[in-house]
Amino acid sequence: MTGTGEGKRSGRAMHDAGQRVQSLALHDVMSGPPRHRAVTAWGPASALLALVAMALVIIALQVLVFWLATKLLGVEEFNAQIVGTGLEAPLMLISTMLTQVPLIAMVWLAANRGGLRAETLQFAQPPLGWGASILAGLGLAAVLAGLLAVMHLLVPGYSVLQDTRSFVSGLQSPLWWGTVLAIGVLAPISEELAFRGYLLTALAKSRLGIIGAGLVANVLWAAPHFQYSAAGLVTVFSGGLLLTWLVWRTGSIRAAIVAHMVANCVLLAYLASVAPA
Repeated sequence: MTGTGEGKRSGRAMHDAGQRVQSLALHDVMSGPPRHRAVTAWGPASALLALVAMALVIIALQVLVFWLATKLLGVEEFNAQIVGTGLEAPLMLISTMLTQVPLIAMVWLAANRGGLRAETLQFAQPPLGWGASILAGLGLAAVLAGLLAVMHLLVPGYSVLQDTRSFVSGLQSPLWWGTVLAIGVLAPISEELAFRGYLLTALAKSRLGIIGAGLVANVLWAAPHFQYSAAGLVTVFSGGLLLTWLVWRTGSIRAAIVAHMVANCVLLAYLASVAPA
């Protein structure tokens, strides 16, 4: 019985210590000095050019896959799988992942230039605790939900469903798990590493500073969402600025990745609950 009591007390002590560490981490985010450091072997121009080269490689991969698909499926079936479809179509899901996975790999390799991968991608600082990162993601989701509510009031007829039809169709299909993987996991990892890790660090070295770098990086991040409505683009850009702020305050890309994952998963859960069948 004594041993059991001591074990319980020890467990409670470890839990209390963990809570104190998490509170300190959250306090540091809000009031401590920013931990972001613009240390990388990449210059602003070279980083931008490298990112363009990565985009061209991804486009080439997708063209190759689509060409192979036309040969295997035939043109009519290929068009049926692509035109007017969302993530419920296997080819569209593959196309989405062919953007994300190669981007993760290329950014990971490029960031190691000069042996400075940890610094370039903002892995050098101690990560924000899991609990604190999840809370940051829930906070991000709450802010964006408020912004979407404002958009509903200001823009007649606007609905978040019109910008996320592809997600909804994917969630309502047998490939729902692929939609969750692509949007809830791979998108946050690839986008944070590329734009608020690799690119932000390189741009922040220039005269732009962290503010100018954040604006440029988030404009480039929002650009691939061109198919969204104006209200949707404003929401995406605003979310990117909040994630940039989190990286600047913590110096940890892991915090932004987890927060982005949580926010995207909250969105997917909302869409799954309200979208008409």
